Amino acid sequence: MLMDAHNETNFSLEKLKRVNGGGLYIEYESKVSEGNETFYINDKKTSPVEPDDDLLNKVRVLKTYLLEIYGFENVKKIVNDKGFKATEPQKKAAEKGYLSISNDVEITGFSVHGKEGNKNIIINGKLTIQKLGVVALNTPRIKFSSNIYGWEDKLEELIDSIKTETYLYLFESKRAQLTMFGADEQKEGTTEIPKETKKRKKGEAQPQLQTD
Repeated sequence: MLMDAHNETNFSLEKLKRVNGGGLYIEYESKVSEGNETFYINDKKTSPVEPDDDLLNKVRVLKTYLLEIYGFENVKKIVNDKGFKATEPQKKAAEKGYLSISNDVEITGFSVHGKEGNKNIIINGKLTIQKLGVVALNTPRIKFSSNIYGWEDKLEELIDSIKTETYLYLFESKRAQLTMFGADEQKEGTTEIPKETKKRKKGEAQPQLQTD
């Protein structure tokens, strides 16, 4: 008999994406045992139910890393450098410009790849440009064990925290607080959709997941 796959210790978050209209699309892997054999089950779930603020606020923190990689903080950093000798109006203008861009950027999700020392992440976002529409912003692969930016270890800690919140969302019903009417309405309209659960032995290649 398979041991319970819904165990946070054996839960690995591989992809999280915001769904238009609310809710999440999640891909994850669970390590389970059957006798002396170990298997890895890959699953996908989509739910229109909103997560609570603990999860959403942690996902929003990813914006800081996305903005830095794209260089949106550069002007603010230069102006605030002591060697630049910026005036207060210049500092305020730089901060205002940075916040203007930041407010137009939204994190849409992320995906985690690799194992052990080769684990890495791609952060997905979008930039809304007035009168032009929306532009996708995706980071290159950021390897947690590297030190290119100097904050990779902190990013890994954040993703581990998001993984815990996602597990609670999936299996412990940690969702957004609703009114009594809203909760009944949400319960009736909720469709949590599992897709292509696959079981493989340890050492076998992971199958390619089909994304939406």
